[in-house]
Order: sequence, then structure tokens, then C-alpha cells
Amino acid sequence: FGIPSASFGTALVKEVAKLNSSPERKTLLLLFKNLIYFQISVGFIVFIILLLSKNIISTFLNISNSMIIVAFSVNIFSQFIFVVVNSYLQGMLKFIKFSFLTVIGGSFRLAIPAVIVLLGYRVAGVYAGLSLSIFVAFIIGFFFLGFSFEQLKNKEKINMREIYYSTIKTSILAFYMTIGMTFLNNADIVLV
Repeated sequence: FGIPSASFGTALVKEVAKLNSSPERKTLLLLFKNLIYFQISVGFIVFIILLLSKNIISTFLNISNSMIIVAFSVNIFSQFIFVVVNSYLQGMLKFIKFSFLTVIGGSFRLAIPAVIVLLGYRVAGVYAGLSLSIFVAFIIGFFFLGFSFEQLKNKEKINMREIYYSTIKTSILAFYMTIGMTFLNNADIVLV
């Protein structure tokens, strides 16, 4: 799930930077709201698919504790949501806040799972801790963006078709680029 998510994030940075330079801030807010809903929907669908197939995955990977699969599913769900906040911080040129969020998020991803493992929750605790740390970083990132919940409740209709089309087109290009870079890196490692 990393390559499609990274490709989408790359395309989103481009679109947000373009919208941020325009005087129309309502489009930026509406795109954020719609993308959060979209990412929650996609993450939830992936979560449900993984949850429904947890017995198959557990049997195939020889995992006796199915809670590991459940915690992993929640972790995948949380990673889908975080892409939007990261891309918005980069696209809105809030690099200091983005850097701070990256450092804080990395620290949370280390500290929270470590504490949960020390409490005795093992591998499932690691995934639960990673999910919790991503949700905390998401909330911090949301406040770094400077949006208020009242602004996101705006019901105004704006035609977003062109923005979506441009984002999808750039995502596809970024997807192929990321696949190529990953293949090149892996081929280099195998050959050396």
C-alpha cells in the first residue's frame, strides 16, 4: 500500500501548491474535506477486506494470534488518512511545521509502540501503538494546517472535476515513477 499512497501524496502536493497560490481558499478547504472522506473510505474498505480475510492471512502466514492481523488492519487504515495532512503541509509551503511533524511523528512511532510492548502486548501492541501514533500525528498536523472545523462545514458547491482529474493524472505518473525507482533500487541490490 506504500507505493499507491506515496504516488497519491506526490500528486496532492502539486495540486495543493497550485491551489495555495490562487486567491480562492474555499477550493483548498473543500479539497481537504473531500480527500479526508475519500481516504477514510478507502482505508475503511482495505480495513474490512483485511479483517474479513484475517483467517486466510493467519493460516497462510502461520500466525496463531489473529489480533495481530486486526491491529495491522487498523495500522493500514490510519496510514491512509495521514497522507492528506502531510501533502497539505508540503503543498502549503509550511516546511517548518512539516519538519516538526515528521520529527514528532517519528518519535511517537518509536515511543508509543515501545511503551505498549513494555506493557506486555507484543506484536499486536506494536501495530496498535503505530496506529495510535499516526492518529496523534494526524491531529497535530490538522492543527498545523490552521483549518477550523467550522471552515470545513462549508456547504458551498464548487466544481472539483478538473482538480480531481489533474490529481489522478499526476498520481498515475508518480505511481509509474515510484515503481521504476523501486525496481531500479531492488535490481541494483540484487546485482551487487
